[in-house]
Amino acid sequence: MKQKIDINTTVTDQDKIEHQNKTVLNFTEIEIPKEFYPILSKGLEFKIASKTLPITSIICSIEETIKSFCTPALANEFRFECKRILKKGRNIKDINVTEELCRGLKDWLKQNDLTLIENDKGRATCIIEKNRKEQLINQELSNTDRYSSLTKDDIDKVKININKELAILRKENIISADFMKSVKQITPTTPIARPTLKAHKDPIKV
Repeated sequence: MKQKIDINTTVTDQDKIEHQNKTVLNFTEIEIPKEFYPILSKGLEFKIASKTLPITSIICSIEETIKSFCTPALANEFRFECKRILKKGRNIKDINVTEELCRGLKDWLKQNDLTLIENDKGRATCIIEKNRKEQLINQELSNTDRYSSLTKDDIDKVKININKELAILRKENIISADFMKSVKQITPTTPIARPTLKAHKDPIKV
């Protein structure tokens, strides 16, 4: 039987510490300064909230979207909701992670030759030495049963296929000409694989 969660439960300082200990894993002998735990526990996808809203950019993006995918009635609903949210704004006091704190974290990592890597399970943030991370990556890539070198680059072939599909969507008036232009592949680059750490393994792997 599932336990009912009380949304009115107050989060204590101890709860925050326990959460941070689960979401920040340190695989080094260097102690992490306490002030960095709040930002590290947010994960690698976290981005600093801006103190000002790019209102013009938001409105332009919404207009482009509703022109392509919405009926006139639904488009007006989106416009009204956008206006309501932008008018409400945000409380600057709610921003608990600053650019200064992020710069301090970057400097601390650089000074100690450390790097961040995402956990394979649970999406925790892991801290590890740079050279150890490189060793683990090279060790994994040396597995010839799993990896092999490509004889040719298929990026151009993929680009052609994507652009063909975009042309079909444009012909059927599913996407606008401006949207097609914004996503059309002209000079694509080879995708980059981001390694994750199998922190639950012993020894750890990527």
